[in-house]
Amino acid sequence: MSFCVSAGLGCDVDTWETTYQHVFAPDVLQNEPLLERTKGTALLPVFGVLTAQGERAEFVATYGRALSQGYPARPVRHGLCLASYLRGDSQEERPAMISCGAGAAVQN
Repeated sequence: MSFCVSAGLGCDVDTWETTYQHVFAPDVLQNEPLLERTKGTALLPVFGVLTAQGERAEFVATYGRALSQGYPARPVRHGLCLASYLRGDSQEERPAMISCGAGAAVQN
């Protein structure tokens, strides 16, 4: 849920960004570490609807090219590469309601 929607509903919202850095051997992940990571996470629901023959492979190839352009790997040393990407996260918490007896409630 977005910050504005959650805050508008009276929730306390914490948001943060984290830079993830993957060190990898290019020959192991075909120089596509982010694609390999998302195949087992965010792309699972997408794969569930890509059922026509070749549809999934075409999507993965196009998505992989876009990831490689947006998040290029940089050689570091000893034949290893580094790929960095930024991820935003948030946590929402709705304030608890405390009963005050005769049907009234107040926020804690």
